[in-house]
Amino acid sequence: MIKGRQSLLALLLALACVGFLAPRFEVSGTRVALTDLACILIIGVVAWGPTAYARLRLGFRGFELFYAGVLLVLGLGYGVIFTDLGSFVQGIRIFVFCLAGISAAFLSTAQLQRTLKAASVILLLWYGPATANTVVSLISGEVSLAQFMWDYDAGRLTAPHEVSGTSSVPLGYLFAFVFLYGLNQLDARRSVGALLFAVMGLALCFLTASRASILSAAVLLIIFMFDWARNNGFKGILVAFALCLPIIVVIGLAIMEKTLVDDALDSSGVQRLGYYTMAVDNLLTNPMSLLVGFGVSDALLERRTGIAFYESLLFNSLAQGGLLLLIPSLGLVVHPLLQAAAANGRRASYVIRNLLAVGAIVFIGNSIGGANFFSVYAYAYYSLLFELLRREA
Repeated sequence: MIKGRQSLLALLLALACVGFLAPRFEVSGTRVALTDLACILIIGVVAWGPTAYARLRLGFRGFELFYAGVLLVLGLGYGVIFTDLGSFVQGIRIFVFCLAGISAAFLSTAQLQRTLKAASVILLLWYGPATANTVVSLISGEVSLAQFMWDYDAGRLTAPHEVSGTSSVPLGYLFAFVFLYGLNQLDARRSVGALLFAVMGLALCFLTASRASILSAAVLLIIFMFDWARNNGFKGILVAFALCLPIIVVIGLAIMEKTLVDDALDSSGVQRLGYYTMAVDNLLTNPMSLLVGFGVSDALLERRTGIAFYESLLFNSLAQGGLLLLIPSLGLVVHPLLQAAAANGRRASYVIRNLLAVGAIVFIGNSIGGANFFSVYAYAYYSLLFELLRREA
């Protein structure tokens, strides 16, 4: 790919990372984000070279393309059979996101670094004031930990311009990747600036009050703690434990505060377990839907099953497309971890560590923490970060 087109691609990918910060607008009743437009333009830039995608060595990204392709076929099918425009639009949208995301492979390592840094700085500057305000409120006691965890208006970080519900879960998924990038910068540079970046990334994870994001942050700390300890001997073990253990304890207490109420599972946890059970029950009582599910769009799912969203990529995929979509969704969730295991001894240790870290976020954020893989908030950032971290130095 020629240099000018690479620069344009990098600019559009950065725009896709932060496009959710801009107001959305409606097209024929469908809310469109700036990220959607950026992804369409990315495909146009890449398709300028007709054989560009054919030359890509996809690796793990092939699982994403397979999932998106199956969802596209299902979306088109349900759109025609049930005259459901939402299924049609969602199938196309995810496929466009996927093609735009894997386009990160066309950038050089230096371009990936610059694009990620630019997107990260914009995110940190945008959420910096809200983060500082909430931290001060928690430290001063103006807002208690329990109040923060349960009251959406007590300082929890959310995306701007959301219409209903909360965006804190998919936003927390994005911030887990921002924290991972910060940890990698700290590992590479060991500077005050890199430390502040990592600390800010950790704060963003915590202040979404998303259990999946907070748990992902704890797992990332453990992975890097053991890596630093392994590379620096006994002294490294002491320093790593001294820095990370108190943070992990606080994270554990926060998750317990959010999950257990009077020694019982909280209402949102009970609700999610109910959704998972109902997804399986619906298919067992409707054997014809076991293979292809009930519908791709939220509206069609709610019309046919009574639930619009099943709070897990795996169970949502099962409801949307039955076994036909569940199988590739399992590939999405577990393949990064399998790649990390298979890479042992054949790749540099930091690449294995990075694959394991990415895999942990993907697994937590999509199996028990929602259906965030192709989130408008996180997918572009994830694509850039994954492409950077899997490369040898």
